[in-house]
Amino acid sequence: MLKYLLKKTIKTDEGYKRYQLLWLPLRILLILIMYVVIYQQFGMSSTFYGVVVGSSMPLAIYFIWLVRLLRDPKRLKAARLRLTDERRKIVEQEVWAHIGWVMMLLTTCLMVSVLFLGTIQLNVYPFIGIVYAMLIYRWVKLRK
Repeated sequence: MLKYLLKKTIKTDEGYKRYQLLWLPLRILLILIMYVVIYQQFGMSSTFYGVVVGSSMPLAIYFIWLVRLLRDPKRLKAARLRLTDERRKIVEQEVWAHIGWVMMLLTTCLMVSVLFLGTIQLNVYPFIGIVYAMLIYRWVKLRK
C-alpha cells in the first residue's frame, strides 16, 4: 500500500483513487499534529481557535472535493491525467523555481537588512501574505 505514496506509481484511475485515499489520513494526521503543537504553544487562546477554524474549513472543502471526485469516473480520469501529465510537471517545476527565486531574494534582503540595521523584529502577517501570494501564483499558472 505504501507504493501509492508517490505520483510516479499511478498508472490507472484505481491507482489514483488509492493515492488520494492514502494521502487523506496522512493530511489529517499532519493537521492534528499542528493542532497539538499550537495548543502546547498558546493553550486555549484565540490563536488556537483561529488556527483550528482556519485550517478546518479548507480540509472540509478538500474532503467534499475528494468525495465528488471519487464518485464520478470522468472527474477521476481527468484528475489522474492532470496529475500524471509530463507537460504539467515541467510547468509546475518552473513555478516552484520562480517561487524559490522570490523566497531567496526575500531571504537575502532580510539578511542584508540585519547586517545594516542590527536586530530587527518581524511580524508574522506579511509572511502569511507571502505564502498566500505563492499559492495564488501556483494556482493561476497551473489552473489549465
